[in-house]
Amino acid sequence: MKKFSMSQHRRTQTPFKLWQYYRDVPEIIFISHDASLTGAPILMLTLLAWWKQNGGPPFRIILRNGGKLEARFRELGRVWVLGWSDMYTIPSPTVQHDLLSFCGAGVRLIYANTAAVGDVLEALDPLSVPVVAHIHELETMLSRNIGPERFGLVKQRAKRFVVPSKAVADNLTTNHSVPVQKIDIVPEYLPDDYANSSVKATHNSLDPLTVLGAGTLDWRKGTDLFIQMARIVQRSCSKNVRYIWVGAATQPGQLESHKKLSRKHHVANVISFIGEQTDLRPFYRAADVFVSSSREDPYPVVCLEAAAHSLPIICFAGVGGMPEFVQTDAGRVVPHLDVVAMAEAVACMLSDSAARQIAGRCARKRIDKGHRISSCGKRLCEITASLLTDLQE
Repeated sequence: MKKFSMSQHRRTQTPFKLWQYYRDVPEIIFISHDASLTGAPILMLTLLAWWKQNGGPPFRIILRNGGKLEARFRELGRVWVLGWSDMYTIPSPTVQHDLLSFCGAGVRLIYANTAAVGDVLEALDPLSVPVVAHIHELETMLSRNIGPERFGLVKQRAKRFVVPSKAVADNLTTNHSVPVQKIDIVPEYLPDDYANSSVKATHNSLDPLTVLGAGTLDWRKGTDLFIQMARIVQRSCSKNVRYIWVGAATQPGQLESHKKLSRKHHVANVISFIGEQTDLRPFYRAADVFVSSSREDPYPVVCLEAAAHSLPIICFAGVGGMPEFVQTDAGRVVPHLDVVAMAEAVACMLSDSAARQIAGRCARKRIDKGHRISSCGKRLCEITASLLTDLQE
């Protein structure tokens, strides 16, 4: 096995010059809770592709569960799918032995991509290596969905916490007593070439304007608030408007419940629920405004994708990291869960094409300035390398 020296790394000018590693031995274990078409797994795929393209240290991947993106993970490296339930799981000695064998003897770091993999980290304790925990969740997910037991296992093991926004950092320090000096804020990111050649769909004067929303059909994403917003806009806006929601149900009956609500509010004829889509770019190109109706969302990737397509973003204050992105110029931030204010902001944007274009350009510039993997990946590389430097010192 050939060891790379620091001088060799400097000559190659890669983002990984701080690392010293053996080319053929897996040194990092990346862990994802699953391979679903949702934000955290998509972000991990983007990171791993960049990592590999830039000659980063070799890695292997553990998925707590599989999903539609599993094949894409396998294109990037060796993958172990545990297939564990949503509950805290203690593996049998045989499973733990096989898992440790899969990781190998050269592991120097574990990168846990969500807060939902505490039991996986516990099974990997015999590796005795530092853990970076990339937390994409806010309090509802941490306390209700993941639970204090599994997240407690993450907190006990993580040497550093990476978070996408100040909102997530504040939640960790306030509600989970994570020391601020252990937290690094690195915004969510898109591939460098994402939407670089995007062409806006052309409209004629008879085409309806399009308001786009996206996310799973659960309470946290606020699809019901999106429907209520549509009702108010329809009553107050003279424009011809249609509304599209992209995203899958997470529980039986969710889709029909939202269709029933749209009928109740007399907007069923203008709202389309089109389910989960592997590629949202055609919808972004056809849209005029993107609405994030989430009650809680750390830093939604769909908003970044919309911004990359020069769409203005309308979101609620106090629900996560998106107000940090939108600020005052890339759309509108309306008072917390104020559906009337959200509808007014949407109607104003729909009625003013110049304002839409200005806000959309600001959103796109913000993506290119600080939300591409080339810049965020380098920061993540520095964080992981610094952990190893701290251990050596």
